[in-house]
Amino acid sequence: VITVAEKPFQSSTTATSTCETAGATIKYSFDGETWNDYSEALTITSTTTIYAKAEKDGDVSAIASVTAKKKLVETAVLIDESEITNDAYNINTAAGSLSAIVNKDNNEEIVGATVTWSGNNNDVATIDPTTGEVTLTGTGEVTFTATYAGDDYYEGSTATYPLTVVN
Repeated sequence: VITVAEKPFQSSTTATSTCETAGATIKYSFDGETWNDYSEALTITSTTTIYAKAEKDGDVSAIASVTAKKKLVETAVLIDESEITNDAYNINTAAGSLSAIVNKDNNEEIVGATVTWSGNNNDVATIDPTTGEVTLTGTGEVTFTATYAGDDYYEGSTATYPLTVVN
């Protein structure tokens, strides 16, 4: 049996493994492939799946597993469209750029957060995934999405920007 002290946890937690079979040795793994002898509680600092099994006299138990999930700080992507100029239409014309920042749940910016851009209709406009530069390619509607993937501390998030291009 694997027990995680706090689920989800904020910064760290511990995981303990027990077996009711007297004299059994417990092994643990973080990938289900490489096994280590278990002797004391494991300290977990990021979202991790823990595997455990017991062995005694050549017999091996079923593998137990549990995921200890870290509670990540919520984020919000905020799009700045002030550099978009969509009042004229010419095929393959630059229309300016979108930019975005990522805020923590307390509205403080996450400095250095990387946003990736995508669009859902390249027949109307394309967007450079890194710079947010928009190029008009036709008339119609397109929605651009700014995606922050998140990391070990912050949840990922997205925001969208709709653009209608008319001739």
